Amino acid sequence: MAIVEQRMALDLAALEAAASAVPDPELPVVTLGDLGIIRGVSLADDGAVEVRITPTFVGCPATEVIATDVRTAVANRLRESGASEIEVRTRTAMSPPWSTDWISAAGRRKLAEHGIAPPTGAARHAGGPVAVTIGRVGDGRAVESGGASDRASAGSSPVSPSPAPHPPFQNRAAQAAARTAAAAPACPRCGSADTREISAFGSTPCQSLRACRACGEPFGAIKSL
Repeated sequence: MAIVEQRMALDLAALEAAASAVPDPELPVVTLGDLGIIRGVSLADDGAVEVRITPTFVGCPATEVIATDVRTAVANRLRESGASEIEVRTRTAMSPPWSTDWISAAGRRKLAEHGIAPPTGAARHAGGPVAVTIGRVGDGRAVESGGASDRASAGSSPVSPSPAPHPPFQNRAAQAAARTAAAAPACPRCGSADTREISAFGSTPCQSLRACRACGEPFGAIKSL
């Protein structure tokens, strides 16, 4: 089959699935798709297959390994489909930036099953409708909050809501402590929320080391970004 015909017959969804199924080199219990760092596969103007990858942070030591593994996985899929002559390359996409919100529900479940506390909060990039809350600023104008990326794609200008008034000084420390307690990851072994941080540095740069006061077990926790 001619290369042009091969390119026309490419199943980009299958190629993206191959890239997404690559295990993360630092946390192999989850895939790159679970982490939400594979942002799409497309056909470049010169006919190459291009995979867009968003690193979890600038300077991530696993970036080059991830790119190599992705190119290998996609090239293998092309070879299986009889299109081994087509070039595969990766491109770093910095926007939209990655945060732990991109970790899928399946990825969070896999982390917990392997004794690693997932980041606090729920996955928020699973697609589907975007919740929008209507509020008012001081002059009575209605404003929207949430769904910033959708507004940008629609061409409208985002409007920042008015900031909340500063709480009295004596209440701020208590509120900060309450937020910290609410954000503390639960123990992946017994489920207790009574945990404490032992060290800000875990087995990988994205983890901290914590201990559970209920069962006494130490565990790694993904830092929320």
